[in-house]
Amino acid sequence: MDLHDEIEHSLGAEPPLVETDLVGRGRRALRWRRLAAGGSVVAVTAVALVAAAIATHRPAAQVAPAPAAAGPTVGTTNEPSFPPAPGTPVIRDPRMPSDAPVGLEPDGLHLAPGIEVVELWDDPWQVRPDAWSVALGYDDPEGTLTWWVGFEDARFGSQSASVPAANAGDIGFRAWAVEQKTGLYDGPGAGARPDPTVGLPGATELQLVRFDGTTERLTPLDGVTVLQQRAHPDLPDAWATADDRSAAAEVRFEGERYYVLARTTPGDVAPQYVAVPAAPGGTLDDFVELVRSARR
Repeated sequence: MDLHDEIEHSLGAEPPLVETDLVGRGRRALRWRRLAAGGSVVAVTAVALVAAAIATHRPAAQVAPAPAAAGPTVGTTNEPSFPPAPGTPVIRDPRMPSDAPVGLEPDGLHLAPGIEVVELWDDPWQVRPDAWSVALGYDDPEGTLTWWVGFEDARFGSQSASVPAANAGDIGFRAWAVEQKTGLYDGPGAGARPDPTVGLPGATELQLVRFDGTTERLTPLDGVTVLQQRAHPDLPDAWATADDRSAAAEVRFEGERYYVLARTTPGDVAPQYVAVPAAPGGTLDDFVELVRSARR
């Protein structure tokens, strides 16, 4: 045996043939990785599209509502006009505290729960459009009747006054509300005359008479008969002061009796006249006393 045969015999049998195409194997592996990566992108994109479709088409009840706005945004059509138009509805507001159950806000009259409105008078002080006033008679949960009056003004702020009706004396609700204007409101129109018909049942500003020149004597208009009259009757300053011209009269018009009041203040453009249907059996003195008590 020669040396070559000895070496071959010492190494033993040759192992099986294996693939030696390493370059080909590498290219195939790279191709598989690219396919896997591409498949992942497609899968992620598909999941995103499905999620978007679910979010778009899920029932409305499952969609979380957008947060409510804290209030009207300035400059939008949702901003409430101020002052509110006459007849603005009452707004029940659970935020109103029990010790201050009434409040004026730009969107209307806010009342705490449990407040029962007995009487509501919009703008008793006649301060629109510069401001807004409201007078309210209400029962609280304990059954106490309270009178409240206040105003809201974007420039001058707001103030209010209230009193248990039982503590207001003989004055009527409307007369009380008018009187609170002095001392509470000093904005535009603060010195304007209050509604002359306040506290007088059935009163209108129907003119049946007129002043005779610069005197306090009243003369009838066409179709009216003056039955009796009083020059400058003894009435509170809420109706006429010592510097004003004033008068009261009993008249007949179209078969009906009326009591009339007239007043004019220095600087007034025109006098004010009030006509009240006369009660059966009543007298002019009775009417003057009614005006006195209503204006106190």
